[in-house]
Amino acid sequence: MPYFASPAAFYDTMQKFFEVMRAQEPNPVDSLVKQRISIQFTVREPNALIALNARKKPLEITFGEAVKFRPELSVQVQADALHKILLDELSLTTAIANQEMKVSGPIFKTFSLKEILDQGRKLYPQIISEQSQ
Repeated sequence: MPYFASPAAFYDTMQKFFEVMRAQEPNPVDSLVKQRISIQFTVREPNALIALNARKKPLEITFGEAVKFRPELSVQVQADALHKILLDELSLTTAIANQEMKVSGPIFKTFSLKEILDQGRKLYPQIISEQSQ
């Protein structure tokens, strides 16, 4: 059974995740602005979209809407795989090797994605814990 029962449950968790990430000092999400990168996550089971547009300040994060820009990185991932990556139960390398996550775009830009996920692993377990209470 999938961890997220609906797109709404997934979006609630991810909105909280990015809210907490942006409250950190230094802010790992806004560091994407320095790299002027845009990333779109296309999530399956449940179906969802998340877009990060850091081509200009302030960073724009959209949930559930088709993006109005062409993302430099496109990430296709199952929600459960993303959940496990953020809990540090599944490595990014293994997820990509097993095709649980597919990333397309310039290889040097994928380091930005890794940085966000690495920082997220420090915060995500607490977010999940708080939401389950």
